[in-house]
Amino acid sequence: MITMNKAQEGDKVTVTHQGVLDDGIIFDESDDSVPLTFTLGENEVLPGVEIAVLGMEVGDRKTVTIPPEHGCASSAMPGPSDCAVDLAVRPRLLDRWPSAFR
Repeated sequence: MITMNKAQEGDKVTVTHQGVLDDGIIFDESDDSVPLTFTLGENEVLPGVEIAVLGMEVGDRKTVTIPPEHGCASSAMPGPSDCAVDLAVRPRLLDRWPSAFR
């Protein structure tokens, strides 16, 4: 079933975000001048970022704590490579293109 307003797997989304280690250090960040665009479910960002954005509507902001297994960076993406800590991810959904309409 397609949910018209909520981000779901296959949707292309644009977000601003902040990734924060458990000690308060910001490891990754974007803002309105350089937002991040990716397709949900395509493994283009940390799994925890995808988890945080799923279900959001345009304009939503939230903070999600993600466990180590969803916060590891591969060599192809930015983020911490130490998977022994929880991370806070703070996305704001700026835009969404549903997969059914792309």
